[in-house]
Amino acid sequence: RKPQIDFRLFVIDLARSYALKKNKIAEALGLSRQSIDNWLDIYHQYGVSGLENSPRTPTGNKARELELQRKEEREKQERKEFQFNFSFDRQGDEKQIDQEEAPFQREHTWQKTRYAGIFIHQVTLMSVWQWFKFTIGYFGERYKLFQVFLLMVCRNIGSIEQTKHIRQDEAKVILGLQQFPGKDKLWEWFYQATGDCLSPRLLKDFFRFQILRGIVNLWFWFIDGHRLGYTGKNKVHHTYNTQRQMPEPGRTNMVVCDLQGNVVDFEIQEGKGDLKSFVLNLDDRWEDEIGEKPVKVFDREGDGAGFFSGMVRNENPFVTWEKHSDSKKLDAMPAELFSISLEVNEKEYGKGEFRP
Repeated sequence: RKPQIDFRLFVIDLARSYALKKNKIAEALGLSRQSIDNWLDIYHQYGVSGLENSPRTPTGNKARELELQRKEEREKQERKEFQFNFSFDRQGDEKQIDQEEAPFQREHTWQKTRYAGIFIHQVTLMSVWQWFKFTIGYFGERYKLFQVFLLMVCRNIGSIEQTKHIRQDEAKVILGLQQFPGKDKLWEWFYQATGDCLSPRLLKDFFRFQILRGIVNLWFWFIDGHRLGYTGKNKVHHTYNTQRQMPEPGRTNMVVCDLQGNVVDFEIQEGKGDLKSFVLNLDDRWEDEIGEKPVKVFDREGDGAGFFSGMVRNENPFVTWEKHSDSKKLDAMPAELFSISLEVNEKEYGKGEFRP
């Protein structure tokens, strides 16, 4: 039969006054545990009238309302539990701006704009990466420079000089600015920002935030060097262009990515760079943020008995392949050794496919 108000009050009394376990009450009376929880919450919020099914009471699904309330409370608790301290929080040098200089201070009616797609990226940055706390906390009113950089990235604009072609009235609305800055002002902010020498703190905070927030994967880390060519007149170290098979002026960017291709960390090194030292120091850089060490995956540039011994001594798991391997020796290996089957990036690798 459908439980009436007296029966519901009886169940609530059993759960509250006699401290009986809800699952035992539900089993004995043929109810669900969720129904008992709903009745308790409804009684707590609305009293006896909330338990009554009557045409005179306000319409609405109270169970659905409670579900939404619980969801909001969980999300609020999750936001409360994740408290990230940026370096300017710890050092007490957070920049402040006036209210009128804050982003998105003006209301606008519906407007057409060719830059509307940028807002998708802005929403992600604000909701996941605390974008404005990050940029304003470090640079104050110069956060507007990074709003323009966001526009440049999304619209594939290669230099500040090319911002003169931007429709400023449309761009300032989508970027939340009162006035779109001219290129002279952008260059002024740019040189002021570089003069602050904040790059080490910025990178540490950004990647630390990603790790603690769970944005990047901590199971496998893929490490590789990428050449950054230099075409200027100054004398610099040389890196190696593998496509042209010749040395060229430039630097090497050591990049760490997770299984999904998200950038976990990077370091720009002079010349060819040193992959081995970068891998060995990687855990020290993030020892306060990670628990179990991720498996490092790198190419044959890391080949070497001494390097492997150091990784083993540090209990640092890794995957690589042999440099200058002997094809005849590999072909002589029995097929039974290649019996593992796994799936990576939605691609299945079956038995025997690992065989060189």
